Parts: sequence; structure tokens; C-alpha cells
Amino acid sequence: MLIDKKELANQEYDDLIQSSFTKIKSLSPQEKRKFKLFYLKYLIKRESLIRKAFLYFLFRYPSIVTMQIKARQDGGLSGKYQWLRLAELVWCLKRFKPTSIVEMGSGTSTALFSKMCPHKLTTLEESEYWKDRLLDNIKDLSKQMNLIRADRVVEMNNEELVCYYDFDHTQYYDFVYVDGPHTIPPEEIKNSVVKDPVGYVPCIDVELFWDNNIFPRVIIIDGKRATVRRLIDRGKQNYNIYLKSDFLINCHAMNFSDFSYHTMMIRKD
Repeated sequence: MLIDKKELANQEYDDLIQSSFTKIKSLSPQEKRKFKLFYLKYLIKRESLIRKAFLYFLFRYPSIVTMQIKARQDGGLSGKYQWLRLAELVWCLKRFKPTSIVEMGSGTSTALFSKMCPHKLTTLEESEYWKDRLLDNIKDLSKQMNLIRADRVVEMNNEELVCYYDFDHTQYYDFVYVDGPHTIPPEEIKNSVVKDPVGYVPCIDVELFWDNNIFPRVIIIDGKRATVRRLIDRGKQNYNIYLKSDFLINCHAMNFSDFSYHTMMIRKD
């Protein structure tokens, strides 16, 4: 079962949310043994899912495999976890059948969105270099999307350093995928207020939609603990929130969701 925000409302999780899921919970010796066994089962299950995900793409979407391998060259994301990350997106797209998509940060997921939801995708990329690499990688699929080179804005918001894309936040999108912008503070403003214990800057593009009274039906966040912290705080009244399991595992909280790499927010209709 997916973990609903109602289950996360217990007092034991509040400190984890406030710490952007970096505060490790203290366990008794008995709890440690239980957690190790639970974690081992989780790792075994995840490895099996990664293998199945790779085979799924190899036989169903071989062009995605080729694009992913090419994207890894010269600094692109690597790691076998990418196959499970993409498989989770396939599940989301099949489950929710979005009528329009905006993707914050381009990559192999861009090709997947274009293949499964042609002519419904707007994708944002702050880097001219990675934008050109994407276009070279996906070839003709670029005709099925709206690719925008958008600058990253970094500023203070509610006494915290935040970032977002410089683009129109007044247009409705049915499905929002948050994988950018880059969240390390720029060198010249590293002394600004960063609440995340590890130093990451939250992305507030979704919050800017909300500020314009726009509430996407589905919001998927790839990692981004600091971003998720803020979205839980602001969005729990309007959205059911399903937290990615790794956030809880890293804190020794023995409560796992069906998603290893994405936090899901589904609008309450």
C-alpha cells in the first residue's frame, strides 16, 4: 500500500519532516535487529524490481535504453536505480493518464513522457548545454514536446533560500514532475539562510502554481527532500501525500511505501 499523509501525521514523523528527512531516529537493540531484517528484505525486493524494470524497457522501449546509456556519457546520471525510477514514472502515466505535463528538469524521463504522452509535454531546462544534448539524444521525439530553456532564479522566500524556473506559473498543468532546478546554493550566496541540514535549496515552482490558485491533479517529486518538506507543510490540506520510502529508511523509520524514488501528491477532489 502507498503511505497516505494521514499515516505520516503521527508525532513520531514530525521531526523527520522538519529536518527534511535527515534526522536519524534512535533505535533500541531490539528495534535495530528488526530494522536490519526489514531493510534487507527491502533491498532484495528493490534489486528484483530493478532487474524487472530494465528488462521491461529493454523489450518494451528499447530506444529508451539506448537514450539512457547515451545520457550517461560525459557526466549524465548513471546507476541501475534509473531503471526503477523510470518504471515508477510508467506506472504513474498509465495510472493517471495526464492531459498535460510540465517537467521541471530534462533527461531520459523527457523521452519517456514524449513517447507515452505525445504532444502533451512541456519540459524546462536551465542549461543550454544539457538542452542541446537532450535534443541530440531524443532526435525526432523533440517534435512531440515543447522544450523551454528557462533560467533558474534563486532568492529568499519565507526566510529561506529557494529556487525556481523563470517561466509562466499561471498556466494549468494536469501532471507536474519536479526534477529541477539544480538545488545547490550558488557560490556567491552560500551564506544565505539554508534550512536543509545537508544544504540543499528547495524548489518552489509548485508553490508558485498554488499561489496563482492553480492546483495540478498529480505532482511527482524526484528526491528533493527540502522541496518535499515545504510541499508537505503547504499542501497537506489539498493533497494526499505518498512519501518515497528512502526518506523514511534513511531515518530508520520502519514504514515503507511502494515508491523508492518519488514522492507523490494526488489532489483531493
